[in-house]
Amino acid sequence: MALVQRGQDGLLVREVLVDGADAHARDLGDVIRRQRGDAVSSSDTHGGVEDRGHSVARAALLGLTCHKSEQVYIIFLRQRQNVVFKRELTPASCARTVLFMSKFIKNLITGPTGNIGGLVVERLLARGERPRVFVRDADKAKARWGDRVDIAAGDLGDASSLRAALEGVDTLFLLTSHEHIAELDASAADVARDAGTRHVVKLSSIDASEGIGTGVWHARGEEAIRARGLQHTFVRSTGFMSNVLYWAHGIRAAGVVRSLTGDGKVPFVHPHDVADVSIAALDGKHMGEILPLTGPQALSYAEATSVLGAALNVTLRWEPEDEATMREKLRSWGHSPAMVDALISVDHGIAAGRLARVEPTVHRVLGRPPRDFQSWVHENLAAFLQAGMRAGDEPLRRSTSK
Repeated sequence: MALVQRGQDGLLVREVLVDGADAHARDLGDVIRRQRGDAVSSSDTHGGVEDRGHSVARAALLGLTCHKSEQVYIIFLRQRQNVVFKRELTPASCARTVLFMSKFIKNLITGPTGNIGGLVVERLLARGERPRVFVRDADKAKARWGDRVDIAAGDLGDASSLRAALEGVDTLFLLTSHEHIAELDASAADVARDAGTRHVVKLSSIDASEGIGTGVWHARGEEAIRARGLQHTFVRSTGFMSNVLYWAHGIRAAGVVRSLTGDGKVPFVHPHDVADVSIAALDGKHMGEILPLTGPQALSYAEATSVLGAALNVTLRWEPEDEATMREKLRSWGHSPAMVDALISVDHGIAAGRLARVEPTVHRVLGRPPRDFQSWVHENLAAFLQAGMRAGDEPLRRSTSK
């Protein structure tokens, strides 16, 4: 809908309320043109019923003209939700800003072909949004999402490509990894500030609060974002349940899990909960907050192995690993020396009980309990079985307590 009224200073104030789920682009554009006194023809439209959320927005914005006596407010509404974006356009900046906002896409998602980034994109698409994804391989993104996303090719290490991707974007979902986390976060924060990005949601690590592992790098990245004066939300996740997939080879081969973690416990978090909380953060509901995420129960690696064995109907065992062997294993998987040190640091932190705290954040943000480890295991049983196997089959040792 579109409203025209007189402001307190006597200037014309136009509010354009855009709800892509409930309006057709042509209808909204026609309303605005009629309020301007323009003639409307059936062919004078922008957008259509497809991709309504952004076609409607573009129609509304392209339908606006700027006059010296006008102030224009553009307000975007998302279906069944509150106002998510509002900007005043002064006469001097009106034409430039209308053009800018005609290209408006709310979210830029980095890391969209990975675990959490992919889940975030899927959730935005499911509710009718068209995010922009920032990828190295545009063809890979095209194959996965087709024309449902706006694809920007580039690399976080290339500031110019990120600057182009942030054009017209309100919120950046920042996902960085490995030993260059702090540098990439700082560079992205510089670009986001200069681009006028309103809000940065960073996927961080709960290890940042303990100063261990990759948390050291994440903490520096968080500080860089704060130092640039950006509105921010830091989603600090504990270890993902999906990291347990790295145990699959040892389980399939010998029915064993090995680690340096001793009796220490971790409240593994479900990736879907991380994605759901990230969506809430992208909606601007938790600006300025640190959101530490865990699952509902802290488990030792031995206890988690037992849960897996029960679900697979096999006898599995956990065994302690010595540090030298673990370091060699990590190097053989292609990790850099710095990353090996970080991962070993995390294992020592777990063994010392520094990462066992269960946080209430998922329930507070989402209004429901976090998903538990047992549920994740049952969702992913096939990953722990060899091709053609069923739970209880050899070569895993069959349980005698069936």
